[in-house]
Amino acid sequence: MEPTCPANSALVAVHEKEFKHLRELLEEKLKATDKALTVQAVEYQRRLMELNHAAERLSAMQERFVNADLYRAEHKALADLHRADMERLEREVQLIQKMVWVGVGILAAVQFGLHYIR
Repeated sequence: MEPTCPANSALVAVHEKEFKHLRELLEEKLKATDKALTVQAVEYQRRLMELNHAAERLSAMQERFVNADLYRAEHKALADLHRADMERLEREVQLIQKMVWVGVGILAAVQFGLHYIR
């Protein structure tokens, strides 16, 4: 064995102390990183749950509301049906008006005939 010099021994002791301190700092940093990752994972899980609930709420809203394209198409179809019904009713009203005027004419002719023929 080599003879050890007291200065070298003191230097080695200082380095060992510094090394021990650095090791402790590194272990603390690793623990802090571990804790930060755990907190981050919990936060990610919370956000995912919020997103899942938001997706469920959106899905429920989509079930309750009609989208604009479907509304427009259905509204146009309903308007076309309404227009066709109104046109049919207008034709029927005109037909009834014609029948009434013909009836009024017949009654006037009968009344005229009865009044002057007697």
